Amino acid sequence: MKFVNLTPHDLNLINEAGEPVLVKASGMLARCAVTTKKVGTVNGIKVNESHFGEIQGLPEPEEGKIFIVSAMILTALHGTREDVLGVSEYIRDTEGKIVGAKALTH
Repeated sequence: MKFVNLTPHDLNLINEAGEPVLVKASGMLARCAVTTKKVGTVNGIKVNESHFGEIQGLPEPEEGKIFIVSAMILTALHGTREDVLGVSEYIRDTEGKIVGAKALTH
């Protein structure tokens, strides 16, 4: 299977053998329209409810390809595409910054 990274940054994945797999950004981006509605406040800070709209930039399914997208796109898809995955089991550096991931998720 070929990975197509539809996020704006390279992804550093670690396979089950502990080997790094770099998935370069493809230059194509999957985006999702989001609308927000104020539903309240907490300590003077607005609390919104978000609704995901149309997904743009997500190619149609292609034999032999897995599309890697952001968590927002995965949420908007509601698990309707088996060929679209996101990253999971994040790896963090000593400062807590995400530097990679050990898994993919639906």
